[in-house]
Amino acid sequence: VHQNEERVHLSAPYVAAVNFIKITPVENQSALRVVA
Repeated sequence: VHQNEERVHLSAPYVAAVNFIKITPVENQSALRVVA
């Protein structure tokens, strides 16, 4: 159960980042790649 909870915690920011990139202009996507 604890492992599943950890997976949810790790996947939540990832899903949020993917959704953010999808709604973000290409210019910001490239900027995020530089920051990352």
